[in-house]
Amino acid sequence: MYSLPVSLMLRSMAFVLVGVVLGGCRTTPAPEIMQPAVVLPFLPAVPTSPIYWDEGRYPNLFSSGSFAVWVDEGVSDLKKLDAVNTGDTLDETALLDAAAVHRRFHVIELHLESRFADASTAYDAVGLRNMDVYLQTPGGNKIRPVQRIMGSSASEKQVEALREFARSNILLFPKIDTLRDKPYLTSEYPGVRLHLSAFNSVYYFEWSSYHAPMDTAAPKPDRLTTLKHELTQNETYQVLSMRFNELYDRLRKSIGGGSSP
Repeated sequence: MYSLPVSLMLRSMAFVLVGVVLGGCRTTPAPEIMQPAVVLPFLPAVPTSPIYWDEGRYPNLFSSGSFAVWVDEGVSDLKKLDAVNTGDTLDETALLDAAAVHRRFHVIELHLESRFADASTAYDAVGLRNMDVYLQTPGGNKIRPVQRIMGSSASEKQVEALREFARSNILLFPKIDTLRDKPYLTSEYPGVRLHLSAFNSVYYFEWSSYHAPMDTAAPKPDRLTTLKHELTQNETYQVLSMRFNELYDRLRKSIGGGSSP
C-alpha cells in the first residue's frame, strides 16, 4: 500500500474543473435526491511520469531521463493532431486500430535510459529483461501486462567514461477483469503505480487520478483541450516522443487484427 505525494495530489486537483452553484435561501428545503455514484475509468491527471527508485541495491540503475507515458484516448488524439500538423499521413486502418486498442487495453510507453557501470546490466534493464513489471493500486492489487512490445531498438552512446543505453517499450494492460466482468482500474483509485522489479531493486512510475472520487459527476473539459493547455513544454515533448503512426503500427504488428471490435 502507498499514499500519493502531496505534489501529485495538488496537480491532480488542478486538472479537475469543479462548478459551484449557490442557491437562494429557502425556508423549506426541497428533499435531496440521492443519485447513484458514477464510477468512471481511471484516467491520469498528467499522462507522463518520471522514474523513482523505491528500494534495493541500485538506486542509480536508471538515468533521470527515463520516463513513462500513459497513452489514453486523449493522449492518442494529441499524437494524432501533432501528426496531422506535421504532415504525416494517417490511414483509416490506423485510426480504427487506435480506437480498438483503447477499448481493450491500458497502453503505457516506457522510455528508459541507463548509464550503469555494468554495461550488460544497463542493456538488460532498458529492455526489461528478466524484470517483473506490474501496475499496483493503493490497495495492493497487482495487474501484469498481457503483452510487452519493443518500441525501438536499443541505442548506445558514450557519456564520459560510461556507455548509456536507451530503449522504448510498450506495455498493454487489460482494462476488464473478465472473471468479475468489472474494470481493473476506476476513478475510485486516487492513483496507480507501475513497478519495475529486478536486480534486487524496485523502481516505479506514478500517476494520480484525473477523477477526484467526490467529484466524479462534475462536468469536465474535453480531454484533448485539457492536455493542450495544461501540459508543460517538457511533458508535451515526452507525450509526442513516440509518433502516432509509430505507436499504432507497432501495436498492430504485435497484437494483430487491431481494427476488429
